[in-house]
Amino acid sequence: MQQLTDKRDITIITGDLAIANYVSYNLPSADVLLLGGILRKGHLYTAGSLTLDSMSKLYADKAFVGADGFHPDRGFTVKHDFSVSIKQRYLANARQRFMLLDASKLGTTSFFQFASLSDFDVLVMNGDPQGEMGRAISEAHDGPELVLAQA
Repeated sequence: MQQLTDKRDITIITGDLAIANYVSYNLPSADVLLLGGILRKGHLYTAGSLTLDSMSKLYADKAFVGADGFHPDRGFTVKHDFSVSIKQRYLANARQRFMLLDASKLGTTSFFQFASLSDFDVLVMNGDPQGEMGRAISEAHDGPELVLAQA
């Protein structure tokens, strides 16, 4: 989010109260559009049909999503079924789609698949130690651009 400090005229759409709080205090030029829904206890984000309904009416230039796991044969997965439809809606209603994935999640699988490599334009990771993601993208032929972020 530090890259957004100097940006002007941006609106961040989120159901995550921690992100909304961070933006409120650290990005004075950004507006926050907070999605409604049921607050998931202990996690500080909204979920459920109200969240999905809110998101279905919104369109964004860029969508940034995360995953609980990625396996080349199974795609991107999450632990909870309610996350699937919300993440898919974020992706469907955006012009450009970004996956933010920690390298420790490579080769792991959670319960529910929500996307494949071809669903993203850019994949941002903190590293690709064994080149596993690079190989998966090469084999996909229509995979995203891989960006390795530096801390």
